[in-house]
Amino acid sequence: MKRVSFFLAMLCVLLAFSCKKDNGSSDAPAPTPTPAPESPQLDNPANCYIVSTPGDYSFKAVKGNSDESVGTIASVVVLWESFGTNVQPVVNSLIAKVGLTAGNPDIITFSTPAILKNGNALIAAKDASDHILWSWHIWLCSGYDAQACAQTYYNGAGVMMDRNLGATSATPGDIEAYGLFYQWGRKDPILGGCELNISTKEIERAASTCYWPDAVASDASHGTIDYTIQNPTTFIKATSDWLNTSNDNLWKTEKTMYDPCPPGWRVPDEEGKDEDKSIWLKAIGNKGKSITFDENHYGVNFTGKFGDAASIWYPATGYFVPSGIFDLFCEDAGWWSCSASGSNAVCACIDDEMPSVFFSPSPRAFGQSVRCCKE
Repeated sequence: MKRVSFFLAMLCVLLAFSCKKDNGSSDAPAPTPTPAPESPQLDNPANCYIVSTPGDYSFKAVKGNSDESVGTIASVVVLWESFGTNVQPVVNSLIAKVGLTAGNPDIITFSTPAILKNGNALIAAKDASDHILWSWHIWLCSGYDAQACAQTYYNGAGVMMDRNLGATSATPGDIEAYGLFYQWGRKDPILGGCELNISTKEIERAASTCYWPDAVASDASHGTIDYTIQNPTTFIKATSDWLNTSNDNLWKTEKTMYDPCPPGWRVPDEEGKDEDKSIWLKAIGNKGKSITFDENHYGVNFTGKFGDAASIWYPATGYFVPSGIFDLFCEDAGWWSCSASGSNAVCACIDDEMPSVFFSPSPRAFGQSVRCCKE
């Protein structure tokens, strides 16, 4: 009996000590907690941000790479999400939530799902009247390091991304290597094709969570920068320049607030004649402009022309003609430069029926690809 009583007494002591320890009243030092990993911060302002890992992010609500505030923000929304394919995404597939930082209404926050999915999205800040103040492209590409994958071009021409702006792959023949489209001087992307029926040439637009409005004709009301800011998904039709009064300074060698590339990158120069002001022409040098169009993968591998990388893949993305119709998918493509030419702008072009790459002024109302170069 005494032994049982003694055992019960010792058990009570042990339980009491355990409770003290759990309540933090013990003198013994508490174990050091493992710190939570810091969320990546998007410190350098731009109109596009690359997200390669899942998590919580934040960025300043300023216009492009400037320090100019977008104004008083009442709400933040996701305008659209897309995988860039014919698969219809469910809302919040790519961006789980958006908002403003508590106590700091000039910092926008967003979170990805726990498992990052490749694709693109557009986040917009709105005022109290529900008008869009500015919008930002979020380029989601798991594990992608743009700096590590960058390609150095010949003759000191420059350093270029290995893929189109918005592409989540650089593999020949991969639909995810096609990327997004831009009217010259505009900061916001347009979704292009996702699948081509070779027999009928029927082009299907990439599926998204957004209703894309019909194109509008450029005029004093619609052909303005303010209109494009408030209507980032609307294509503006024109015979030449979508802007009612041309502005050669929207994209420049010195990165502007309307440049669509992510931090550290910009739209490249290409005059098509002066090598010192032309990244692609300078890279080619005396190698000649002749190309071999890959009929199986729909594009051109410029290895040995632009640089030494094993694959410098330029897919035949097609483009939007000035009337707003998407055309020539898997046949032709153009990549914008920041070099204005009259009411046009110079682009690098490929055509499945042409034996060479060519550099040509195109109407700024075209919607074409962008391949960013390092600043």
